[in-house]
Amino acid sequence: MQIPIQVKLQQIARIVTRSAAIAVPEVMGYTKIAGTPVITGLYTMLIPTALFALFGSSRHLVVGADSATAAILAGGLVGIASTGSGEYVALAGVLALMARAS
Repeated sequence: MQIPIQVKLQQIARIVTRSAAIAVPEVMGYTKIAGTPVITGLYTMLIPTALFALFGSSRHLVVGADSATAAILAGGLVGIASTGSGEYVALAGVLALMARAS
């Protein structure tokens, strides 16, 4: 007996909706910890996940922001630029790229 495609699509939609209901508030909180605008949290949730789905190979890799990296980022940048300013966000981006390159 085959399961109709409509049922499969509904199950996928249910999983995505539940994941988004947890992930969106979570990354918004992490951006507050990091001192960056809230929209950057949505970027850290969507863009890395999409890129990892295309190019990633590990099932155990955490992709996106978490509380430890948010706190470390804020601690490293708090003395350099004003929290939430354009310069702060630019420095956060540079720091993320530097961490990726190492």
